[in-house]
Amino acid sequence: MGEPHNGFHSLPGLDDNWMGSGLVLASHGGVDPDDIAIKNNIFHDNRTNALLFYYVDEAPHTTANNWEHAGDPLFVDISGPPDPSRHDAFDFHLTEESPCVDAGAFLTTTVGDGSGTLIPVDDAGYFIDGFGIIDGDLIQLEEQTERARVTSIDYAANTLTVDGPLSWSDGLGVTLAYEGRAPDIGAFEYGASEDPGPMIDAGAPVDGGTDAGHTTADAGPSGAETEGGCGCVVPVGNTPPLGPSALALLLGCALIVGRRRAA
Repeated sequence: MGEPHNGFHSLPGLDDNWMGSGLVLASHGGVDPDDIAIKNNIFHDNRTNALLFYYVDEAPHTTANNWEHAGDPLFVDISGPPDPSRHDAFDFHLTEESPCVDAGAFLTTTVGDGSGTLIPVDDAGYFIDGFGIIDGDLIQLEEQTERARVTSIDYAANTLTVDGPLSWSDGLGVTLAYEGRAPDIGAFEYGASEDPGPMIDAGAPVDGGTDAGHTTADAGPSGAETEGGCGCVVPVGNTPPLGPSALALLLGCALIVGRRRAA
């Protein structure tokens, strides 16, 4: 799995160490998450930690070029109280003066010199070809302005097939389309003509749920509780609708992108 290019700002929560964090990788007695890549994300003004590994070993995971409470990232507008019911309550685009502009890392690199439409890369799992549902990712190579659309991916061989020929040398950076010298940190690329991804409608009901963004568990009767592997008590059954803190977390995590790995 991967978590590239998101923004986590002022997620409300309790003063508890993990609940007030911007992003938590946690294990509650089940299967531990494995091989998560967290790159080019902005963590700003969260109550406690920017990023927390909670009862999870950090070693199998990758973190790189994240803005972790390093000062004001200079968003366009984050004034006023958060409103999880409105995706436009805050404007997380970067201003021209933002220190996050051109400060991101390339997601992977090319393997060997070459040209054409079949690109060998170190890790193809950061990208998708759309799976026959949406357009594939629009990618761009380091120090180049030309872009190409991913049309198919061989995750086992770590190769990308694109819709137009490109040329590359060994170890050249590969990432999503960007402006300027390098990709930005955060959810939106400064100066881009359009946002890099589909808008997620938080008002649509989800499978198995009764309210927008609200799912009900069937593991037990309403009001029942179970103890997680960390010793925390987790309610199960018909839980009440999610409050603002949980909804904010869901909205933040809605942008998760799966990084596929060959078995």
